[in-house]
Amino acid sequence: MHPALFRHTAVALLTAGAAVSAHAQAPEWEDKPIGATWTPGMSTLSTGVKVNFKCFQWAPPAGVTCGGYAEVAGPTPGCNVNHKLILNNCNAELDFGGSIGPQTDVYVSFGEYGGNINISVNGDFRNIGNMIAVDGMMIGGCLVRVLGGGYGNDCGKLAVLGTVNQLMLGGQEFFIDSLEAPSDECDYGFEDLVPLDVLPLGASHAAGPESIATAKQLIHPVSGPLFNVVRVRASTLACSTGNEVEVNNAQVEFRPSTPGAQYERFSLKFYEASGGVINLSVNGDLRIGNNFKEFDGLVIGGALVSVPYGGFGDDCGQLIVEGTFNSIAVGGQQFYIDCLHDDIKGLVGDLNGDGKVNGIDLAQVLSSWGTANGDITGDQKTDGMDLAALLSNWT
Repeated sequence: MHPALFRHTAVALLTAGAAVSAHAQAPEWEDKPIGATWTPGMSTLSTGVKVNFKCFQWAPPAGVTCGGYAEVAGPTPGCNVNHKLILNNCNAELDFGGSIGPQTDVYVSFGEYGGNINISVNGDFRNIGNMIAVDGMMIGGCLVRVLGGGYGNDCGKLAVLGTVNQLMLGGQEFFIDSLEAPSDECDYGFEDLVPLDVLPLGASHAAGPESIATAKQLIHPVSGPLFNVVRVRASTLACSTGNEVEVNNAQVEFRPSTPGAQYERFSLKFYEASGGVINLSVNGDLRIGNNFKEFDGLVIGGALVSVPYGGFGDDCGQLIVEGTFNSIAVGGQQFYIDCLHDDIKGLVGDLNGDGKVNGIDLAQVLSSWGTANGDITGDQKTDGMDLAALLSNWT
């Protein structure tokens, strides 16, 4: 087994060519009036991005049509806010390279409501039935992920990870809009590990410098406790690149490595296959469900849970837990995790930062009485409340 299953890393996304900008948004279309229309061969600018309208290729064996159009419309129907661009047998090429410059990681909101779809990244063209068909593909040197939707007659979110000069999208009944880049908190990854490294049931290992990870059983509502395997995989299912950890009929519990410390925020990226149960436990408060989106907005174990994208099953997403908690456990029957991030609240009363509350800290409180130098409670003075807080966490 590898000596440390988890280690502090930065996930390296694919880049190429010239210097690039930060995460880009697709055009918002708010600067265009509802009803504005273009046909193949025309161009426009929206939010500074040049957009070239092109002919659409029907599904084989049908050919190409240049008789379609693009039109700015309002939010209904669709999942966007305010204006969007409807593409009716037409493609829209977002020409970043020809306007604002090549971009790193482009996110797009889309809706697909009939017919086939065209997608091209940096000139690398695909003709597909539904957007989900390109999830996980490398197209034009970029990793394409569908962060939600994409099965037809739905709306979704598309991520093109890498250096994007041009992104072309279109369909027969298709719309696109801007999408703010999701939070990309990837402090802990698995890039230094060998695929198939295993974390046995009950074993604990460092999850970076501030957390400990432990393999635990999945709790199934019918079958009871289950455990198959927790192991490293070379895959990109969990909304990221490189290695990740497969959690199969199992859970992984995370705790601060410093005794008495607590989390203020913990996040990870995940992939959950549909058809099985998932577990989420915060401060020992266990919830069992079918998909992580069920927990979005709930307070579990005294902490707020959010799932900003994904979580519907057979997709990747992000889980964020915020509050004050000393443990979080996640798992499923076919489940993958990557991109761990934690914000740790230190041990209350540990004034010298040695991971213990003892006589050294007590001496500082007593010598600082009446000043702010021994303040533990945050009221900018050292008094009996600070002494009580210190004694209650004595180690």
